[in-house]
Amino acid sequence: MVHMKRTWVYCYMAVLTLLVVGAFFQAGRSVQPDELLPALNGIDEATAEIQRSGTPTTLGDSVRGSLLALQSDVVGGQKGEAAGPLPRLSREMAVALITREEEVIRRSLRVAILASEISARVRLVRERVGTSPSSNRLVAVSVKELLIAFAWPISVGFVLVYLLASERASDRLRQFIGSVKSLKLPGFEFVVGDALKQSAEEAFRISREQVKNDFDTWVQRTDINAALDRILNDVRRWIAENCAGTENYRCTVHVPDLLFADSLYQLTDYVPPGNPRGRAWSVRYGLMGRQWRLAESGQSVEIPPEETVLVKEWGMTREEARRASQGKTSQSMICVVLKPANREPVGMVYLDASVPKAFGDEQKANELMHLIEESCHRHGLIKSLSEIRDALRAKAPLIRIYAT
Repeated sequence: MVHMKRTWVYCYMAVLTLLVVGAFFQAGRSVQPDELLPALNGIDEATAEIQRSGTPTTLGDSVRGSLLALQSDVVGGQKGEAAGPLPRLSREMAVALITREEEVIRRSLRVAILASEISARVRLVRERVGTSPSSNRLVAVSVKELLIAFAWPISVGFVLVYLLASERASDRLRQFIGSVKSLKLPGFEFVVGDALKQSAEEAFRISREQVKNDFDTWVQRTDINAALDRILNDVRRWIAENCAGTENYRCTVHVPDLLFADSLYQLTDYVPPGNPRGRAWSVRYGLMGRQWRLAESGQSVEIPPEETVLVKEWGMTREEARRASQGKTSQSMICVVLKPANREPVGMVYLDASVPKAFGDEQKANELMHLIEESCHRHGLIKSLSEIRDALRAKAPLIRIYAT
């Protein structure tokens, strides 16, 4: 099992590595050459057009030609006429034209130099973008872009490793999915009906099994069944002497439940064999619940025939009272609440029979009740139940179903 789990961890780590590599190339995508080359080509074409254009040079040649024509005219005029205003004007124009020519030449040189520099830089950028590996290209990516690119694969990887490594992860995931009542998408709706109910029932069933296992362990450790057998031997002798005709009776032990608050848990199987251990009862139900709330022992030689009395005094519903009054439940009951000295109750010995007055009248029933109390002290049952309570109280969930 450990080897299988380790193999699956390696598989998921490999998947995580692939996801990270995918994010690596995704991050490098922001500086791909295909996205930069069109802009570089455009700059190249503009600089080439500037270099091919002869506009500045042509303008200088035109100025120079005009200057030469003007000079020839001036020279020809000087030969046939006397010197006057025209030669002076011509000289001034010649100086202005020469100055303009020099300025044009200087600008054309600057433009040519700038175009050459731009072209050289474009070639350098194209060489670097086209030949650099992806790892170097990531230098141009910002930290924010890297975090965004790597966030989702790393998150998915952690979730996958957690789901595999944690033993309770699948249960938690199932609980989360089960808590979703419905999911609506465009053109689709998923409604959770009985799945949620089944999930809750399964959770309670697992918890109840755990509680049962904990109690069973301590029952064996404290040898409670042996103590209960010795107590029942005292009961059998008393019944043989005082209620010779009584045979169909049974006995068990109840303790405070660990799973649900305000509940009693059946700690042992019925003796003689009957309903098994592991059941739970509300402390608000029946004679057993009433005596537990009162924290004192009590008995009933027969079930009251009035349904209203059972509802008011025994905490029954109308249906439960109807069944009890019709004789469909136990008719004679004794509840012996077990308490250490000056402490809260730790358990209860429950004895019942299917017929009324199975343990005699009220006086005889009280006598048997006190005998059971004394026998529990003598055979160490109260001490054993105290040990169980102290050992398991810290781990008890004690779920409260109803508000108090």
